[in-house]
Formats: sequence, C-alpha cells, structure tokens
Amino acid sequence: MVYFRTMKGQFLSVLCCLLGLPWMVFSQSASDSPVVWSARPPQKPLRAGTRFEVKLKAAIEPNWHMYSTRQQPPPIATRFTLMAGTPFELSGPVRFSEPQSAFDPNFEIQTEFYADAAEFWVPIRAASSAMPGEYELRIQAYYQLCDDKTCLPPRGVPIAFKVRVIPGTTRKPDELLRFLIARLTAASPAEAIAEGKRPR
Repeated sequence: MVYFRTMKGQFLSVLCCLLGLPWMVFSQSASDSPVVWSARPPQKPLRAGTRFEVKLKAAIEPNWHMYSTRQQPPPIATRFTLMAGTPFELSGPVRFSEPQSAFDPNFEIQTEFYADAAEFWVPIRAASSAMPGEYELRIQAYYQLCDDKTCLPPRGVPIAFKVRVIPGTTRKPDELLRFLIARLTAASPAEAIAEGKRPR
C-alpha cells in the first residue's frame, strides 16, 4: 500500500511537470529577448511595380538598449533584410527615429543606441511582375541588446505582415511617357498635308 502511494505520487509529479512544460518553454522563449517587434504595413492594396514603406517598432524593456543602424563595431548595428520567397525587394536606405548617444561601459566607446523604443521605416518595392493577390512578407531584424553590465548575443527575428497586390499598369512609366510623346509629335502624311506641310 505504501509502495502504491509512492508510485502514485511519482506519477502525479511527472504528470504535473509534463503539463507545465509548454508554459515553461513559452516563458523562456518569450523572455530571452527584452524587445518586442511590431509592423505597420500599408493599409491599402499596392500596384505591382510600386514602392512603399513598412514601419517597424521595437518596444524595449527597461534597463536594456539596442544599437542604431549606423553604429560602428564592435557593437552590432541594427539591420534589416527581406526574407526570400516573394516578388519584393528592399528599395533604398532605412529611415529611423533619432537615437541617443552616450559612453558604453561594455565596449568603452561612445555609442548610438535606443532605450525604451525605436522606430524604423523600411522601403520595399513590389516587382512589376508581381501577380495580384495577398502576400506574407517577412522582414528579419538583426540586432544586439545590452544593459549596463552585460550584452546578449546578436539575434535575428522575423517580423511577418501581409500586403495585397493589385494589377499594375500595362506599360512602365518611362515607356508610357515615350509612347505619348511619340504620338503627339509624329503626324501622319494625311495630317501633314491637311496642315499645309509636306511630308518628309
């Protein structure tokens, strides 16, 4: 009877551990980075071939800071890449909110960094060949976080969002402009005679 109670107690202990495991893993994965990213993509559908910006915001926990996009080594500068698999590409330099500047005791140099929050505007262009439809894009943010005493290893985090593409124009803007100029400046022989001009 004592043996049965002992086995029953061990079984309940193991069961409790197994039930608590997903919560423990989630807590660890959620707390291993003191920053939360969010994205605000365009709200309206986009035409194929157009350029747009996606606003990214980083909410940083107190006592931590993240380095700016123009930070020189050895701190790791924040940077962004567009993950492959969609008809989109980065289209120019990233705009950003103004960072702070101070001496960093971890690296013993003057650094540019963000505390509390940071905002970035990532320019993206939809390929002119992009088919109409809804796409899921993923921008990967690569960054490093430090406090006054320690630094976490640099990490990359994908930030997912959706955009909708509608058909673009049948002609590229420069081609359309050349076509209209040619139509306006070129006159047929019949039109030239009617205007009293001799065709060349």
